[in-house]
Amino acid sequence: MLITKKLHQLLLVTFVITTIVLALILLNYCSLVACKATPSYFFITDGLLSPLTIAFAGISVTLSFLLLFPSLVFKRWLTYIASWYIPLSILAVASIPVTSAGLLMPSRSWVAIQAMIVLFVITVVYALIVRKRVRR
Repeated sequence: MLITKKLHQLLLVTFVITTIVLALILLNYCSLVACKATPSYFFITDGLLSPLTIAFAGISVTLSFLLLFPSLVFKRWLTYIASWYIPLSILAVASIPVTSAGLLMPSRSWVAIQAMIVLFVITVVYALIVRKRVRR
């Protein structure tokens, strides 16, 4: 099987992201075992580790989907979609308080899940449109 340079780079990026996700899951588990009831535990796990784990998992799924397309689609996706969407999703997650006071207040993890779902849908639509234009 011939592995092109682009495919090799995407596989490497996906491997790195998956390794980071597994490290975050392990860190989350270790912090759960070490300190269960301290307030800083909730700020670390609910405020930082859970949204990061979800974001890395969502981005690795999106990058895995982009492996099916030519490198031009990936480059345009980085330029036109990822360059503005990822900073906006980070801002949206960071704007949610770690501790919510009501039932209608979303958690940071929920916002991260929704952001990654929207990113994947935008990526699918964008990749199909760009692929059609490239074939013409």
